[in-house]
Amino acid sequence: MKKIYLSIFVALSVQIAHATGQTGSTYKTYENIPIGNNTFTIDVDEETQLYNIRYPKEFNATYRLLHNTINNFDGAVNTKNCDTLDTRIRSGADGWRDYVRQDDVQMTITTNFYNKLPLQINDEDVKRYLSQNRGKTYNSLKIANPVSAIEPFEFNVDFSPMAMSSVIGDIEYLKNHFIMQSTFQPSQNDGKVYTSAMDLVCDVFNGTATMKMTRNAIINETETIELMNINEAQNLYNNISKISGYYKKSDKNYINRNIALVGYYAKDIMQVSNNNISVANIAFMLAKLIDQDSGMIKSGLQNELSTLIIQQVTNKINYQVTATLKYVDTNK
Repeated sequence: MKKIYLSIFVALSVQIAHATGQTGSTYKTYENIPIGNNTFTIDVDEETQLYNIRYPKEFNATYRLLHNTINNFDGAVNTKNCDTLDTRIRSGADGWRDYVRQDDVQMTITTNFYNKLPLQINDEDVKRYLSQNRGKTYNSLKIANPVSAIEPFEFNVDFSPMAMSSVIGDIEYLKNHFIMQSTFQPSQNDGKVYTSAMDLVCDVFNGTATMKMTRNAIINETETIELMNINEAQNLYNNISKISGYYKKSDKNYINRNIALVGYYAKDIMQVSNNNISVANIAFMLAKLIDQDSGMIKSGLQNELSTLIIQQVTNKINYQVTATLKYVDTNK
């Protein structure tokens, strides 16, 4: 069909326009539907039986400090020790401004990100669940917006003016060093982040620095459009079905010449009808009506036009989710 579609565009000799029509379908919303390892709200198009998952804009993430690698305070990160560090940094005592960034600290981070973005979805499982638990039976269900790619985590830290790290300075270096020391992999729910900066650790502990994670993904989003209304489709089909003078197999390049012939007549028909339909929509419609083996209009499609006017278009959508990391106690 794609080849015919492109050939029709050549025949119409008009730049492709983006289709923006809507089907006017009725959507039904279902909450707490188990998909993958989590539950989601989904919206089902009752006409096309395509369903969209409502992906979250935020996800949860927590971190722990691995104490036995923290040398300065015998492995203890707490209010008392961080207050002591703060006093020494601000007073410049014993060269602590330099020494504080020569430690070896490991942060263990756990997220529910992959539970929130399922990479493998079984449409039959969703269909079965709705039938058994929600009393709704669909002949077929297909996800309209699956995740197609997930990129690595991006880390960032925001420091308040009162942060110890702000007093020491070199914030950009600290951020870059912190970000580069991540062992997170795209397919993991948890990982480790390393830093040599105790000031960063205590700032995060005290709340004068906020650690954030961002993840980008690509979602293939399927849009259902109506190429034209049923009356316009019937008018187009009835008129181009009357075309005579098709090229024969014995004629050179007869298929493309027949497609060009259909495109020529279709263009005139739509112009005479004064229909405000994009060239893209006409081309999509003709691609369904033309026999790819002959370039001629198929016969007997009158009763199928209401289905043929529906077109599904898939676009790649950039999707981003973020989390502000929450600290969990350091005694475990």
